[in-house]
Amino acid sequence: TNNSLVDEWVGIAKKELFVKDTWANDLMQWAKGNKYYKGSGWAHGVRQGISDALGLDGEAHNLVEVGIKSMLQHHEIVLDNSPRLLQKINEDPAMVQYEKKLLLNHVLKHPKYGKEDFRNDEKIRSSLQLGGKRASGEMFDQFLQFYHPKNFATWKVALNELTWLLRSIAVETKIRVNSTGEVRFTHEFSDTFDLRPSGQDSRETYDVITLVLGFVYHDIAGGNDLMKIRAKWTNVYSKAQIIEKTRTAEELAKMEAEKNKYRRRRLHEARDNWANVHRNNNPTKN
Repeated sequence: TNNSLVDEWVGIAKKELFVKDTWANDLMQWAKGNKYYKGSGWAHGVRQGISDALGLDGEAHNLVEVGIKSMLQHHEIVLDNSPRLLQKINEDPAMVQYEKKLLLNHVLKHPKYGKEDFRNDEKIRSSLQLGGKRASGEMFDQFLQFYHPKNFATWKVALNELTWLLRSIAVETKIRVNSTGEVRFTHEFSDTFDLRPSGQDSRETYDVITLVLGFVYHDIAGGNDLMKIRAKWTNVYSKAQIIEKTRTAEELAKMEAEKNKYRRRRLHEARDNWANVHRNNNPTKN
């Protein structure tokens, strides 16, 4: 029949056009970017070509830059030269607690501490969840009552840049300590920038959001779901800083109470001074 002849002709044409070393096959390979990338999305070769034409490097300083380079099919993003992002990581509660444990368990308890130099022979590894902890309770109820103070912690997590940039990372740390008590932590990690559900029970809320967001971002918009984000940086702490970082909760509470007591005393002194000045300027008539 005519239909079968047409199908046969189309099949022959496809074989002729898309065999190896033909212009049509080269064009298809360039558009798909198969030689460079096997992940989600579309037009990988075109996106990579745009990135190359713009001369974009493999560094990023914020979430927006990471997103753009994910869309342009970068293979890897390095945060080593982004002081702002590294500072946010250092100040995250999970990282603060991690370094505190390192100081307590691997530095202060070491028999050589304060006497001679030493270092750890193997990297110390730990999994951290950045971005903070959300409020307890059902997410749907928190969404409906977003204005309630008890739900502010959840919105704080949602607005935290690290929640979307990294969230869960596996950190490896090397420790070097000199005889004066100064400590050098060299941290590094490599994480995949993907907005897909993790399947971990501890990230149930995150998974609910990314179930939809990941599909839209990676499969429809074409963001790279294999792009690596890595960083390596060193934090140095003096002996005095170590004392501050390893204070117990009771010590911190006592210090805060002393600060509040000092503030109240200063407030009372300022009020009394104002009252004395007011009386001197407006003496009472007998």
